[in-house]
Amino acid sequence: MSTIQQWSNLDFRQSAQLINVVLQKVTTNPTAWEGGLVYNTTDDLPYWSDGVDWYPITGGTGTITNVIGGGGIIVDVNGDDVTVTFDPDDNTLELSGTGNTAVARIKEEGVTTIHLADESVVFSKIQEIPNLTVIGNVSGEEDIPSVVTILTNLDTTIAEHDSLATARSVKEYINEVVGDIGQFQGGHDASTELFPSGSTMPGDYWYITVAGTIDGHALNVGDVIIAKQENASTTDSDEWVILVTKKEQATTEVLGVVRFATNAEALGFTETQRALTPSNLAAIRATDSEVQTGDTITNKFITPSGLSTRVATTGSTGLIQIATQQEVFDGVDDEKAVTPETLKAVTDEIEDGFGSYSEVIGDDSTTIFTITHNLDSEDVLVQVRLEDTGGLINVLTTILNEDQISVSFNDAPDTNQFKVIVKK
Repeated sequence: MSTIQQWSNLDFRQSAQLINVVLQKVTTNPTAWEGGLVYNTTDDLPYWSDGVDWYPITGGTGTITNVIGGGGIIVDVNGDDVTVTFDPDDNTLELSGTGNTAVARIKEEGVTTIHLADESVVFSKIQEIPNLTVIGNVSGEEDIPSVVTILTNLDTTIAEHDSLATARSVKEYINEVVGDIGQFQGGHDASTELFPSGSTMPGDYWYITVAGTIDGHALNVGDVIIAKQENASTTDSDEWVILVTKKEQATTEVLGVVRFATNAEALGFTETQRALTPSNLAAIRATDSEVQTGDTITNKFITPSGLSTRVATTGSTGLIQIATQQEVFDGVDDEKAVTPETLKAVTDEIEDGFGSYSEVIGDDSTTIFTITHNLDSEDVLVQVRLEDTGGLINVLTTILNEDQISVSFNDAPDTNQFKVIVKK
């Protein structure tokens, strides 16, 4: 015989209380059952079930985390996208509070777009604002929205960024300002030798229909004159702008139209009515190669940079570099110049390397003379000559050492009769 388990219902008849009751504690919500209550210890939230899913009763801070449609609230769930439509009375979005304290709050986290359907939102219920104002921020920086005045007239100077102008007010203001700038006044006969008279405004302009001269300025048909100020003088050209629209070929003396020169004309150096361009200048500038080798080029100019490349050789003129002392000693560079200073150092060294010594001898008694020359070499040449005539004589010469020689005579020379010359 099977056992029948019977569940009992406790009916407290709306008067008895359950005191110190603890909900079933779970770490993971179990299979849902309709009307079920559990307490999830993982997120410390109580949950209720509609028989299909579990829903948290509170977020722990009083924040509503789930809304079920009904009673003017429509919830449309499409995957992760949830759309909530508030339509309590099929007409307006109701605000809490009354009068100027009415407030509608929408939680910021996660909200990216707020849609106001059709025209059912009454603007006056969002905030009561004065006439000719809107809510916005025109400070040019991020700021809290405030009341912005709508201007319908721009006659007064607006010093602060605290208002918006209507399209009509802007148009009327521009028309008024532009209307005060000058306008086309028609043709003018310059043969009267006068500028236009009357109440001119700055910018008023005329086309010359008859040629003439006014205050020394020749005006041709088609030229334009513009007033610089109100009531400009009819005779003073300083109060007018003169635009010359037609000119003949410009010359060195006449202002006029000029044509740019071709490269060939620039190289020709004969045109007097052609203007040079940067391209022309590039064409008549000598290249480094032309500077170095083009001795016959006569129609190009040389830049400082180009000049520095012109090196002097034995066959052409140009810049030459000064040789260093070592280069002068080496004696192999034929493209550099020797200065007196570097040359003297070489000759001094040559003299130091060769050298010479001379001495006058003869005392009427000595026949063998020892000459101390200090040339530090036994490789020397010795000459003996008569002091009075310079005639050379042959004598016996002996190399004693690197610094001394001796000369011998058969008969003792007279006093200072001979000069002995020793060369290294």
